[in-house]
Amino acid sequence: MAKYIMQSTPDLKKDGTRPTYPRLVHAGVTSTRQMAEALQKQSAFSTGDIVGLIEAMGRFIATETALGRSVRIDGIGTFRAALGLAPGKERETEDGPRRNAASVCVRSMHFRPDRRLIALTEEHTDLERAQSHKRTLLLETPEARLAAALDFLEQKGFLRVYDYAALTGLSRTMASRELVDFYSAGLLDTQGTGTHKVYVKPAPPMPEKE
Repeated sequence: MAKYIMQSTPDLKKDGTRPTYPRLVHAGVTSTRQMAEALQKQSAFSTGDIVGLIEAMGRFIATETALGRSVRIDGIGTFRAALGLAPGKERETEDGPRRNAASVCVRSMHFRPDRRLIALTEEHTDLERAQSHKRTLLLETPEARLAAALDFLEQKGFLRVYDYAALTGLSRTMASRELVDFYSAGLLDTQGTGTHKVYVKPAPPMPEKE
């Protein structure tokens, strides 16, 4: 039986309300070997055969997505490679030099689950509210979260929404919204666009001409 918690969000509207939403409690990771052993009991294949097939499927997905193709596995979902700037490379500007292929790399893999997978998961899900597990914000105020983000940028150079969510305890949605607020206020800058966008420290102000 899966457990869930109701996680509160920060008071971003400054109206005294902190809405909550349900969130699954992570119960561990099922390994390739464990999955293969379970599938072996339902088939004529050995555990080793199934492990080999899964590994071969991973290599096939990598080679196909490297060609710019999406790979759809019926009942599971669709995989697609996601590009980004190579580490240490600055984003392209209108007046600056154009980036070549050496400045771009595969940074992630997008996965969109098949509707049948979602429906089947829902069919098998039996939820119970966790009584003792409580998730709270790691940093309560926007000022504290901004300071933590700037410290992170000092060490890493760029910050993703995923990083900020893990750093602060915010959900990804709320983390994304707050980072946009920081950007709009000039407290952070961005590089890249869309799914490739990351946050960076703002450029220092230009010195005034005498």
